[in-house]
Amino acid sequence: MKKAERIHLILIILLVFTKVILNGQNTFVKIIDLDSLPQYAMQIKEINGKYFLSTFNSCGTFICDGISEIDIEGNLLNHIKINHFSHNLHALVQKPNSDTLIYTGERNLENKDDEYFMYIIESGNLTIIDSTSIKEESNPFYNLFQNGTCFYNNNLIVSGDGLATDIKGNHSLVYFLYPDYTIDTLLTFQFTRGNTNIWEQYVDHDGLLTFHFWYDNFDEYEFRSRIIKINEDKEVVWDWVSPPIQDAIKPYGFQHSEGFTVVCLPEWNHRSNVNLVAINQDGTTRWSHFFPEPKIYKKRYPARVKEMRNGDILVMGYYDERDYIPGIFQAPFMCRYSKEGKLLWERTYFTDYGASRVSTGLIFDMIEHDDGRIMAVGQIREGNVPPYTDILILTTDADGCITPGCGVLNKLNDLISETEEVEKREEIEVKVSPNPIHDVIQLIWEKNRSEDIMIRIFDPTGEIKYIGKGLDGHIEIDAKNWTSGMYIIQYQTQKGIIQYQKMIKL
Repeated sequence: MKKAERIHLILIILLVFTKVILNGQNTFVKIIDLDSLPQYAMQIKEINGKYFLSTFNSCGTFICDGISEIDIEGNLLNHIKINHFSHNLHALVQKPNSDTLIYTGERNLENKDDEYFMYIIESGNLTIIDSTSIKEESNPFYNLFQNGTCFYNNNLIVSGDGLATDIKGNHSLVYFLYPDYTIDTLLTFQFTRGNTNIWEQYVDHDGLLTFHFWYDNFDEYEFRSRIIKINEDKEVVWDWVSPPIQDAIKPYGFQHSEGFTVVCLPEWNHRSNVNLVAINQDGTTRWSHFFPEPKIYKKRYPARVKEMRNGDILVMGYYDERDYIPGIFQAPFMCRYSKEGKLLWERTYFTDYGASRVSTGLIFDMIEHDDGRIMAVGQIREGNVPPYTDILILTTDADGCITPGCGVLNKLNDLISETEEVEKREEIEVKVSPNPIHDVIQLIWEKNRSEDIMIRIFDPTGEIKYIGKGLDGHIEIDAKNWTSGMYIIQYQTQKGIIQYQKMIKL
């Protein structure tokens, strides 16, 4: 071989090797296990160059939701767990022009009606600044389910569903809140003598507050999706209703940057396959795409639909294919369309252990990096031993590939890496004396701590009964007039350490 040919061959090898390395750096699969608890990530938010996950965790007899901070490679940096009440937190939103996060959901306490609840959190070190509930005198709604949150002008909008005491079926509730989180306006919707549910909300490109509804009718076997847009005067200015859909499920979607609305209208009788519809502003159909394989053992279940930077459309959720050996049961799934409705690719991701059934999981949300890479989050189940499900962070290239030139089915076996736990923080050792308490609470901790400890005590109804600071290792609280029951003490340091402790008042 001539010298020039050898040099040319070496350059080609180096180029190929460099491409493999770069592709390897751009793709990874991370699994986060928090305290060996079943959990999954519902949302991912990028805020001032930081990445935050809202997490839903099961802690046995109660729910312990939380927020995790990760880096761009999916490594766990910080986590705050909210586990002293039974919550069902759904929405994480950034307060405009602020580093503050608002985390909202519904809360159910023993012997107390459901309420919409929110935490105000400083994102720098994931510290709870405050918490409050939406209080409405003589509230006629119960069995609340809170689903969406966004900011619209100066209002925080919290929406969800609730049962009315006097009318059969669900109502959809939309609260407009003042900056101090008191109620400005409440809008309610019920389209039939049945259930009306809000499934998604956002402010569209035209500055209109938009809601996606799903509703049924008790009088006839009928299900529909509906999209309503509201202006600053809280008037309905756009109302689109789907044709009747048999066993319709969650209508996820968004308004495209070019003005039309994209909504996913899957049907159970078609095995949940993606049915993507683009709707013009005059309500006519621009285009629709339906997967042509309504097989009983193959389905694609959508959990969210988002617009990419170039106008493409990404659908995420899970995928089933029982004909595949071993069977794929609810593996994480994504597919991408052009803005004209053309399917560009579909991918599913799973771990094959050679058993009759591969790992399961679901993608709930994603963000797109500046270079086109996709960071998707959700859950994955590895094997059949507790904790069963863990947080999945999946980063792919713009084509959904975790390895160069991937196919439809992507095996994760050799790519999974578990993230390190958050560095163990110094624990606060506080003694409650006596416990149970009678008239006076004595809280005692080490005197040589160099920082204040913020102390909050929550009563049996979840309201803050006491708030104060202590520095000298001891604090005494008068509890003579407190009602009997279980109280929760929250300790919070300036470094962001948060711990909880129970005590009983006799």
